[in-house]
Amino acid sequence: MASLPKGEYGTTIAATVAKDMLHSFPNIRIGLMVGIGGGALSAAHDIRLGDIVVSARDGDQSGVFHNACGDDPEHLATRPERGEEDDNTVVHYGVIASAN
Repeated sequence: MASLPKGEYGTTIAATVAKDMLHSFPNIRIGLMVGIGGGALSAAHDIRLGDIVVSARDGDQSGVFHNACGDDPEHLATRPERGEEDDNTVVHYGVIASAN
């Protein structure tokens, strides 16, 4: 088990910690990275902050999707709040988005 150093956050430091873990323990075959994701816009999937998203390698695809929206607020989308009737647990299995 590893965590980011105190006061550190972001994808770069997370990748560094993962790389160091693989260097120290070369027989690791499965890794679980846990964090808070904001999600990326998708017409096909309603992924929101707090949802659990699972990714899997598919052939030569890594299972990681990068979507760079930048800092322009025009690229952000507002969504209506979910009510209790919408609070059914859904597991998203597939591509994970990185929208930073």
